[in-house]
Amino acid sequence: SVGADRYAGSRRCNASYILLLLLQAHRCCRTYLPSCSPSLTYAFGTAASIMPFTLPPLPYAMDALEPHMSKRTLEFHYGKHHQAYLDNMNKQVAGSNLESKSLEEVVLESWNNGSPTPVFNNAAQVWNHTFFWENMKPNGGGAP
Repeated sequence: SVGADRYAGSRRCNASYILLLLLQAHRCCRTYLPSCSPSLTYAFGTAASIMPFTLPPLPYAMDALEPHMSKRTLEFHYGKHHQAYLDNMNKQVAGSNLESKSLEEVVLESWNNGSPTPVFNNAAQVWNHTFFWENMKPNGGGAP
């Protein structure tokens, strides 16, 4: 239905806006807190990063989150799903000015001031998935 399409579009817009806020917060974290996660710094690289982009290693073993997230689930979502976004993004940026940018710069530039280019979805998903993996750890969590 038209209403459902509008809602879905609105959710994508809100998710994109939240991602941009997270990127800005991450940029501040790297600027003011040098001890920011080294894995995040590796995942996002610098303008001098070598292409193509690569999947950063998980900061834990594939079975380390069991029983909350199974090894099979992690193998699928990290090894296949996340990798597919990365492969698609690499194809999209190949030969373009984005090829020499960091992942963070690719996301911000492909957002295109609110008119996302086709690269944006894949780049944003790569960033989002990396951020997701980095924010979990074995025996983590607990009461809020």
